[in-house]
Amino acid sequence: MAIENPDLVVLSPDMRFPFQQGPAFANSQVFMYGGAGRDAFTGSGGTIPFPWDQHPAPLSPYNQGDPSNYDYPWRDNFCETRSHSTSFCPSGKGHQGQDIRPATCNNNIHKVVATEDGVIAYVGNVELNIIGAETGINYRYLHLQRPLDPGLGCDYKNDGCRGVAVSKGQVLGVVSNLSGYSSTTGKFTRQTTNHLHFEMWASEIERINRKGSGGIGVIAPYADLVYAYNKLLADNPDQYAPQQMDASCDFVN
Repeated sequence: MAIENPDLVVLSPDMRFPFQQGPAFANSQVFMYGGAGRDAFTGSGGTIPFPWDQHPAPLSPYNQGDPSNYDYPWRDNFCETRSHSTSFCPSGKGHQGQDIRPATCNNNIHKVVATEDGVIAYVGNVELNIIGAETGINYRYLHLQRPLDPGLGCDYKNDGCRGVAVSKGQVLGVVSNLSGYSSTTGKFTRQTTNHLHFEMWASEIERINRKGSGGIGVIAPYADLVYAYNKLLADNPDQYAPQQMDASCDFVN
């Protein structure tokens, strides 16, 4: 996965990898084991509605702990089939980000950190956006557990996190399987596999307009993630050690 000259392909070479520690595995949470598959049930995103036990394998999320989901090689899924406008993809539509699984499928234990010094621009029920102070890049995180890490000192429900400063490597929260929040019921109506969906956008305005005509401003994050991951593992070589995998991960919190 090494990148010989990051200046040619990496837009944020000082970016920190978004997990606090490795190993981590970038691949498709839709088309790998435990994913819903394209247009299955909900039509997008590999999320499956309740109740889980009505959906037999391979569409059941209970097999997300399959070892192939937690092994190399990585896979770039920026242009994976989705309905989002993404001008850099051949079809003009795509995923707009990269799915990253933590070391194991266990829920709500793997910490996610800020990739750069910056300011929180937006926190919703399923997303968190940070604007990098040096690059201006909007780093977008999805599927973090709520509430966020108490160290942030802010109330995400009342937009109280907007403008809060974060430092590179600061813990933001933990990876979860949350998806499909309903403002009517005030509850999450769907769950996905335990993973982080990570995006990079050129500016805050592009976050607001991300469903616009061309998706201009969205950055394919794969090369930046590979480069940042190599640096993380170089500093922590013991993270290559095998992890204890629980194949019966709990999906219902």
